[in-house]
Amino acid sequence: MRSRLLAAGSFLGLVVLVTACAPSLPRVDVPIGVAETPQAPIQEIVEVREYFPLSQFDDFRIPQLVGLTLDTAKDQVEEWDLYVTTEDASGEDESVWLAGNWTVVSQSPRMGTPMKVGQQIEFGVLKTGESERAVAEFLADDAHIDESRFTGVITGYGEPDDIGARTIMVDAALVRLDLIEPIPENCGIELDAGLTQARLVKEALLAVGKRVLVVRGEERSDRGFVHLTDEVSGLPIGTPPLGSANELLVRSGWWVPDELAFTGGFVTYNDHGVAFESFVPDANLTGVRALYAPPIARAGNDGVAAETEGLGLCKQQAESDAASWQKALAESDERMRKWEIEYQKRVREGYYNCRDGDGDGVCYER
Repeated sequence: MRSRLLAAGSFLGLVVLVTACAPSLPRVDVPIGVAETPQAPIQEIVEVREYFPLSQFDDFRIPQLVGLTLDTAKDQVEEWDLYVTTEDASGEDESVWLAGNWTVVSQSPRMGTPMKVGQQIEFGVLKTGESERAVAEFLADDAHIDESRFTGVITGYGEPDDIGARTIMVDAALVRLDLIEPIPENCGIELDAGLTQARLVKEALLAVGKRVLVVRGEERSDRGFVHLTDEVSGLPIGTPPLGSANELLVRSGWWVPDELAFTGGFVTYNDHGVAFESFVPDANLTGVRALYAPPIARAGNDGVAAETEGLGLCKQQAESDAASWQKALAESDERMRKWEIEYQKRVREGYYNCRDGDGDGVCYER
């Protein structure tokens, strides 16, 4: 069934849902045998959903309409003059006569998608008494389209062939951990072994089922920064940009600042014998990435100084390689020195001016 809605208006492009601002109370150890006074429960946890600014070519963002009756959903979008189509989601192709008896169980485009007045939206619908499960499944499949910051639950680890081990899934949104990478294979560790350790610490810290706050690094990018949240209040643990999972993974010793976003790191082949130069954020980083880079650089530098896990192995390998390189340079210099001494001796003795007619090594024979 198809219908045409005519209206005009506008919609707020930024949506932030925040509930219950009460912080979690500090925990105090209670001696054995002493009753503990229960803390007042926090009724709701903080939910965040913020969008990037709309471009000059878009008029509004489509809201979440799944779960509404069809007539209510049509009323919600009426002001944008959208061309609405409906489809019986049961597959029986039943005609929709009374919109109030049907519930929207899917929508395309999804919530948050930038749109222009007069574009098309398609609703999948079921009879209201048969829609509950389909609504729940669609709402759980939240891709957080065009959101700059959002909360959600870790549901998996993204691309199975992710060589860098950097991806996680938050609800249905792919998040690529920004500004970090597993330790490099030139640390004396086989590539697969290093990646395995990087994945293990990532999956232990960011376990499936944990609730997190995601801050996107750039607009229209899957890169981002992840913060663990308090299980009671839902508030981020730490104060962003400090304390991100990206930073904590580097502190584990099995991840390092991304070489494409930082200068410095492990140096093995140089004339001055330095094995490590401090990580420094690239001057070209901007916006959110520029805010998160300094804590990640500090985490890397601290891990190298403390020789933490893989970073310690990298440091040891770099120092060994640097020492070997310095030794090779010294040996090369010594060979050149000896050659120069021999050369000057021969010059003084007229070796290079010698006319040895018969080849017996005696010059100027008569």
